[in-house]
Amino acid sequence: MLIEEIRQIDVQRLGGICHKYPVSKIVADMIGSGEVVVDTTYGRGRFYTIYRPKMLIGIDVKKWKWMVIPDKFYNCTVWQFYNMLKRRNVEINDVDIVVTDPPKWHNRKHRRIEYNYIIGSPRLIIYYAYNVARLLNAKYLLVHYNKIPSDIIDNNKIVRAIKFYFASRYIYTSPKSYSYFILYDLRKQH
Repeated sequence: MLIEEIRQIDVQRLGGICHKYPVSKIVADMIGSGEVVVDTTYGRGRFYTIYRPKMLIGIDVKKWKWMVIPDKFYNCTVWQFYNMLKRRNVEINDVDIVVTDPPKWHNRKHRRIEYNYIIGSPRLIIYYAYNVARLLNAKYLLVHYNKIPSDIIDNNKIVRAIKFYFASRYIYTSPKSYSYFILYDLRKQH
């Protein structure tokens, strides 16, 4: 598996909205022309400031002050949403991509309050997002996490992986901060 490496500063050099929301550029490139997107950890919708799908469905444990307003919003955890789908209390069709970005992967307090508001471990959130995607017959799953969760989702399904290096205020910070954006093709068979 080839892992692309992209630096935040290189995305910001593109200027405009990429300067302010570099991660949104990565997400826009990864989800491409996905028309129906279900985000299981919606937060403020920061991922969609550059590319907003035709149908954007957000799920989160709290309704934050949105930057991008979703078309539908479910105020619940991803595993509650999974159970709603399983019981057929919710019906969503033609889903292209399910997105998950579990908060708080580290032990320090984050400056964005929504990243500190966590119910469930990141691994549990990824596991249920994967199962939501399977229940919805989604074509793809996009995971943003600090490592590739190969013990949750089969690596053979990876179609693109980006190691994204965040800019640091201090040039000699070690180790450099990075995270992974992993796009899985759920149509692939084992």
